[in-house]
Amino acid sequence: MHELAHVRQLHSLDVLFVELIQIIFWFNPLIYFYKQAIKLNHEYLADESVINTCKDIAAYQQMLLSKVSSNHPTLASSLHFSLTKKRFIMMTKSNSPKKAFIKKFALIPLSMCIAVAFSTKIVAQKTNEGQDIHQKTVEEAKQVLTREDSMIIIRDNFHKNSSVRFGFKSKDEKNIYKNYDELTREEKLKIAILPPPVKKLPTQAQLNSWLDPAKFGVWIDGKRIANQELKNFTPMILVIIW
Repeated sequence: MHELAHVRQLHSLDVLFVELIQIIFWFNPLIYFYKQAIKLNHEYLADESVINTCKDIAAYQQMLLSKVSSNHPTLASSLHFSLTKKRFIMMTKSNSPKKAFIKKFALIPLSMCIAVAFSTKIVAQKTNEGQDIHQKTVEEAKQVLTREDSMIIIRDNFHKNSSVRFGFKSKDEKNIYKNYDELTREEKLKIAILPPPVKKLPTQAQLNSWLDPAKFGVWIDGKRIANQELKNFTPMILVIIW
């Protein structure tokens, strides 16, 4: 009766179909689980057909146990303990149509709640006071940034191609001299915009005072020289850019 139920319900077509799918999607591991689930469902359906006919569940289960405990080779028998245990549980399981209907009906409000929960858009809102403070802070930052950038642009244009060197104190109180293109942004903001450079001849007194390396540094044509080398020059051949 069990095997005739398989034949009447055309379970062979299901098996052939899943085998065809397995040939095409052999790389998908889930197809093997689907195949086992389909075959197990076939056993449930065949058992249901037997029980509805003979009405003696205990006798049918006893027959299945005798088949399992027989000395058939494992590879030749389609029965094994885990499969038989699942079939026994399904045989004795009572299915109440009313309970099944309640379970299905309960899915409707649950599905609606899930749909609403995932479709609701939450937007963080700020108070007007917070927005005003934030906007004011942004505008002030823009003004500061614009003012500093303007100062940098003015100094870049003014000192472009200039040979003027700027002196700074290092952390160890040593004098550091840099060209304008060597200055950092912070150093550029510290310096003043000098008046336009004018070429002029130094006086002899100026030339003599420049010999002191503790007070002056001397560059000729952009190259640093020793202060004492000024003794080789006269005011007539030195043109300074001040």
